[in-house]
Amino acid sequence: MIWGLAESTIFFIVPDVGVAFVALVSPRDGLKAAVAAIIGALVGGTILFVAVHLWLGPHALQYLLFLPGIHSSALTLASARISDLGAGALLIAAFQGFRTRCTRRC
Repeated sequence: MIWGLAESTIFFIVPDVGVAFVALVSPRDGLKAAVAAIIGALVGGTILFVAVHLWLGPHALQYLLFLPGIHSSALTLASARISDLGAGALLIAAFQGFRTRCTRRC
């Protein structure tokens, strides 16, 4: 659960790595690890949502650009997709990913 929480907030190695290892050793424990990672990610996502709305506000965009792998062109594309499609943009992004050229070294 801690790994899921960390991944959804500050740690950029997805918990699937640990869950897969645990599942190889014990399928029953793998299921428990997967559920714990999901719960942790949901808690972390909720914390970030509240932090952006109550604390970061207009500075959230600047903080996102400090994260590895996040580029302004990606944020522009995501913003446009969400404006056009709403929550449906998440489904499209799951299958398409980020398909534009990076303007700086990626």
